[in-house]
Amino acid sequence: MPIGGGPIIKVLEGVRGRLVTVTEHGIYFPAGSPVLELRYFDFASHSIRAIAPLGDWPYATVSSDEQSALYTRNMLLGANLVVVDNVR
Repeated sequence: MPIGGGPIIKVLEGVRGRLVTVTEHGIYFPAGSPVLELRYFDFASHSIRAIAPLGDWPYATVSSDEQSALYTRNMLLGANLVVVDNVR
């Protein structure tokens, strides 16, 4: 809901998973089908762009300085942790 009041406006479609990171400049969120990816919604341009593939797990988070993203990857024999630097 807008701070000054008014109707609720849908900003994003197709968000999957539970970890959405809201930053000063935009929103990082998991989305996509059939391939999940970390996406970024830019407040200024209202555009969405893909950041990185997420594999089978729709869980990711972005650092407060928006320079790194952290997400898990499900591997056949275990799990790995992946860090993406310079996401902006």
